[in-house]
Amino acid sequence: MKKFCMTRPLKTSQINQLVHVREDEMKKLVESMINILKQGESCDLRQAIMTMTNNVICRMSMSTRCLADGATNEAREIKDLVLQVSLLGGKLSAERIIKEHEEKKMKGTERSEGMDLMDILLEISRDPNAEMKLTKKEIKAFFLVSCFQLLL
Repeated sequence: MKKFCMTRPLKTSQINQLVHVREDEMKKLVESMINILKQGESCDLRQAIMTMTNNVICRMSMSTRCLADGATNEAREIKDLVLQVSLLGGKLSAERIIKEHEEKKMKGTERSEGMDLMDILLEISRDPNAEMKLTKKEIKAFFLVSCFQLLL
């Protein structure tokens, strides 16, 4: 899996294609910190950075934010939800996200931001000449393990 990740989904050119995601989430973090400072409130910087990191990872992998701005308990709720889901057999919302990505591909509606990790994995799963054969089950497992690792 390491060799696979380094050859396509995590190669430098792919990561560089998504620099706008990292910049956008950093901008949101800085704006949030400025607003908190203006209000004279204290802030849990560790939680704010963790929220930003989770949003970067989710946007780069599935083109969706996992934590909304100003959500205080949402990170804890997501962590608990992922743990519950993993105990119930690993049925993450990846099924829905996979379907959305496949529908976009079938309709030919490309995102202006380029391909995310889910798009790449699905493209590889459809490629009969791919060096490594991937199933949708393996793609779901990949995201489940990735999400679980974020929580540790």
